[in-house]
Amino acid sequence: ARYDGRGWQNPPGVTRRTMNAGAPWTDTAWEGRSELVQRVEMAVPTSILFAAGEPMTPQVDYRFDVRGPDDLVALWSQQGNIVRYNVTSAVPAVGEDAMRTWPGWEDPSTVPEPLQIHLQLPDTITDRTRDLAAALTREASTPYDKASAIEAYLRTLPYDLEVPGPPANADVADFFLFDLGRGYCDYYTTAFVVLARLNGLPARFATGYISVYWNFEEQAWTITEAEAHSWPEVYFPDLGWIPFEPTAGRPPLERVAAPTFTPAEGGAPLPPPAEEALPEASSPQWNWQMLFWLLPLAGLAWLAVRFAARRRRPGDPWLGLVNWGRKLGRPLLPWETELEYGAALARHVEAREREPERRRRLVRHVLTLAQAASAAHYAAAELR
Repeated sequence: ARYDGRGWQNPPGVTRRTMNAGAPWTDTAWEGRSELVQRVEMAVPTSILFAAGEPMTPQVDYRFDVRGPDDLVALWSQQGNIVRYNVTSAVPAVGEDAMRTWPGWEDPSTVPEPLQIHLQLPDTITDRTRDLAAALTREASTPYDKASAIEAYLRTLPYDLEVPGPPANADVADFFLFDLGRGYCDYYTTAFVVLARLNGLPARFATGYISVYWNFEEQAWTITEAEAHSWPEVYFPDLGWIPFEPTAGRPPLERVAAPTFTPAEGGAPLPPPAEEALPEASSPQWNWQMLFWLLPLAGLAWLAVRFAARRRRPGDPWLGLVNWGRKLGRPLLPWETELEYGAALARHVEAREREPERRRRLVRHVLTLAQAASAAHYAAAELR
């Protein structure tokens, strides 16, 4: 995506294609990848195809956008809105030691043309941002070491959802790094991508969802709007796009080596549920299988990320309430019912809002929406 100093825009030059169910969108066999087969079930029908890592073979007819041979932007179902589908992904499976020695491009001018867009920077980049980019990687000798040094530095900046937008003429990365000094995931991701590009690393801004709640009853990850997140990715020769996690407050990524695979027609058969291993619930780290992309957002196909205000997403009003509550500093906890969360969020609003009439209206709306969501939830449960 193209950075203009104020946010991110999707540049022209995207190609749209269609593919039959079970056929991979590319025949590229990246090194250091492991096969991950997923069953996805949506609460609300959608044509957007969600997947972890790099989706390879959706088991539905699909269309996709690409910006280059290895630069997937978006995936959609050709069947319109759907609720359930299977998809096979290629997820990074390279250990820390291997990543540290992985070669890159010594001269940014030799980066292949399709990836040059991911080195783009505007003239709003300040000298102090350039100086910081050089200082952070002065002792780093490989691309991964450079990216890791940037990641480690950004993780020292406090996470804060309640921050002002940048001044009218400020560069967002500069404002975050030197004036604001705190922020949310979009700020961390923007700063990482800018600092990486200044070091000659092809990097992009991705958004999607983090799966943090394992449902033991259903043996599945449960993902809601509350888990919306953004993160940066760096392109490594022969490895493809590798995510990083610079956002403070998020656990560090766990890089685990595993057997690789070559994309094939149809992917691998789905194992029965009994054969699926449960995740380590006690681990403070999360791995690539817990990172889900909303690909149209990852490619910024129709979303322009700006920093004047937090972004809003259309859709389920309940998910909108959860997202709003998260921004207010009262996220939905995994064990809370709709009514419990509504009551807790109403108390949170009461404590924060000083204007009596606005406080009364907000509390009423929160409780009404929570009650409606609870009623819809349990009415639907009775029909199953």
